[in-house]
Amino acid sequence: TEGVQASSIDGTYGSLTGASTLSQIIRESRNFLIKSTSYTALNGEKIGVNTTSGPVTITLPATPVTGATVTLVDSHAQWSSNTCTVNRNGNTINGATADLSLTSGDHILLLFNGSGWREIKTEAVYG
Repeated sequence: TEGVQASSIDGTYGSLTGASTLSQIIRESRNFLIKSTSYTALNGEKIGVNTTSGPVTITLPATPVTGATVTLVDSHAQWSSNTCTVNRNGNTINGATADLSLTSGDHILLLFNGSGWREIKTEAVYG
């Protein structure tokens, strides 16, 4: 991938270090996937969730690595009509043992901190 440099000396890939792999970097830099049916996310994926036709559940990775992220956006501004549910897949979200329901306009980043997922709200998506 253009712009990504790997060092065989210290195991770094651009600004990512440690457990990062070239495939992880490529996955993290690619465009959003658009999903309109239930889907299990991979570490590092960015997903636009289209709930125009009905509710959609996004299941978080079963074995996330520390520092893994999953980004979700309301790609068609329909979450207020049809819910996007985030299935925690055995881990906590914000310390809770309940799945997460997202509302219209949300754009969130979920970060796995080694013991559970943390929701980091970012800017709203309009249009």
